[in-house]
Amino acid sequence: MIITPDGWENNSAGQSRGRDLRHAQVKGSIKKTAGRLTGSRRLRAEGRRDRFKGNLKQAGAKVKDAVRH
Repeated sequence: MIITPDGWENNSAGQSRGRDLRHAQVKGSIKKTAGRLTGSRRLRAEGRRDRFKGNLKQAGAKVKDAVRH
């Protein structure tokens, strides 16, 4: 088990990578919702883009893991 500087415990690099990918998706969702609440089209677009990037990276990681195993 490794405790990172931000206080998170990691059992492996894969768990850390998964958390980072999920973080991008959640960040995108929050930005999109904030944009909706404030009426900011720019913020909504940034949120959609961040969420899409997180989904794309996660799909790539799944393909990479499937090829490896």
